[in-house]
Amino acid sequence: MNGKYKKYKIKEIAKSMSDAPFGSNLKNTDYRDEGILILQGKNIQGRSCDWSEKRFISKGKFDTLKKHQVKVGELIFPKVGTIGKVGILTPYKNDSDYVLSTNTMKLEVNESIANRDYVYYYFANPSVAQYINQIGSNSVQPVFNFTSLKEFEISLPSLSTQRRIAAILTALDDKIELNRRMNATLEGIAQALWGEWFGKYAGGEEELQEGWRWGKLGDVAQTKKGQIKPDEMTDELQYVGLEHIARKSLSLTDSGTAGKLESNKFRFSKGDLLFGKLRPYFHKVCIAPFDGVCSTDILVIKPKEAAWFAFVVFHFFSDELISFTTATADGTRMPRTSWGDLANFEIAIPPKPLALTFNEFAKHIFEKMIENNQESHTLTSLRDALLPQLMRGDINPS
Repeated sequence: MNGKYKKYKIKEIAKSMSDAPFGSNLKNTDYRDEGILILQGKNIQGRSCDWSEKRFISKGKFDTLKKHQVKVGELIFPKVGTIGKVGILTPYKNDSDYVLSTNTMKLEVNESIANRDYVYYYFANPSVAQYINQIGSNSVQPVFNFTSLKEFEISLPSLSTQRRIAAILTALDDKIELNRRMNATLEGIAQALWGEWFGKYAGGEEELQEGWRWGKLGDVAQTKKGQIKPDEMTDELQYVGLEHIARKSLSLTDSGTAGKLESNKFRFSKGDLLFGKLRPYFHKVCIAPFDGVCSTDILVIKPKEAAWFAFVVFHFFSDELISFTTATADGTRMPRTSWGDLANFEIAIPPKPLALTFNEFAKHIFEKMIENNQESHTLTSLRDALLPQLMRGDINPS
């Protein structure tokens, strides 16, 4: 670390801090379907929050937990499990009230000493996250408690240098986030048109127009089962597990490498559809932007003819299909759907020219989404390379 950097304990740069409420103060019986949002570890996703899973408490209970309330913009840390993560609380819709779960902590940075975004990136540095995991791994479940956070040492350059470093890294993340939002918009446009053209027959009650027919999803789609053994995999081969696929997004923005995998995997090709069959209610469905291998808990799917690609994609991505697979999946604790169930899902099949017209429209959207993902991947690699060097003072940000 640069000798000009000064060391502080986190409690010395805090305007305010708060530990999680005791379990007795926030029981499962307090959780509701609406009210004040509880900030859970699973909601922490870097510089933005993932609110796809929400839990609430009543306003009355919220008012009794004043010291555990959180404001938008404050830093959030998990106490157990996925320790080493850090996040910034971003709002759900226009909500302004939030409370910590029993496994999270918050930090409001004193901006006269430290820049909030600099502190965020300090903890986002992989070497820091690894260190936190090491010091917290002495128990069965990794723990990074409130005392550990308060006493944790951070090295800070001057406030002006902190701001310049944070500005560089934030600009990269802002572009990555812009690409994500653009892809969500493009995906929404294509999905809305699919719903208007083809989704009107969901449920099977309407009378079909001329040229349409009732059929099964397996009539237009098929699964690929090409396997690859561990001794055939290298570090250059990209790997996709369920953990890499975002919920309710056709974009695949994360992946790993296959070199150290120890069991057989499925091969997939660029443009294949990847469908998470384990716990299908997680709605993990995406279009592969590259060739690679994936977990055997992921089905590799392609249309029987290229003209049906977009039609097939949005059927597998539809809420109706996810609800169907959730209801028919085998297993209670770890439910799995199967290709047999998916292939038997009843659908209205349009005339092929109509499917082809939609496919030509959607193809340009999918290509733009993949282009955005590739740019984001490049920016992410650049950010991850710059981050530790900027934090060590190896690069002058001025």
